Amino acid sequence: MHLAAHEIPQLISEYHALMRHFGKAQTRCDALVRAQAAEIARLQGEAMRLRAAVIVRDTALSWERSQRMDAVRVLMQNMALERLQWQLRDHRAPAETGAVALPSLSADAGADDLEASFEAADLVICQTGCLSHGAYWRVQDHCRRTGKTCVLVEQSTAASITGFAPPAQSESAIEWLAAPAA
Repeated sequence: MHLAAHEIPQLISEYHALMRHFGKAQTRCDALVRAQAAEIARLQGEAMRLRAAVIVRDTALSWERSQRMDAVRVLMQNMALERLQWQLRDHRAPAETGAVALPSLSADAGADDLEASFEAADLVICQTGCLSHGAYWRVQDHCRRTGKTCVLVEQSTAASITGFAPPAQSESAIEWLAAPAA
């Protein structure tokens, strides 16, 4: 390819125009990359703030849930104590014997015995070690169907139910089954 002498200045001017456009394009690209880098930094900072806000929110919810469960536990223990006091007052034997009779279920209690015992109950306290496997499931099923609160206790001691000086192991030995929401 051979160029004529009169084409070289025109070619040089086109080259200069091309370089000016290339420089402008490069300047625009640099500005765009800087703007995107700033936007990425801003978004990363916002993501960090949002993660921190979620951690704070979840921690606050956890604390509130824990406090609510403590309040429910105290309420349930007070209700159990009140119910126990009612039963003691209503089922007292003659004063001369000093004996107290409380309704209870044996390990081989049938479905009819369970249903009859639960009809007047506001709260069911179930000592899990004293019930058969079938009775345990019938108790839970009845509580779910009737909407009654069921307290499952490994060891039925007055202290672990009423909350007076509970032994350290009784904290994990109590399972609260809340009444289903209506």
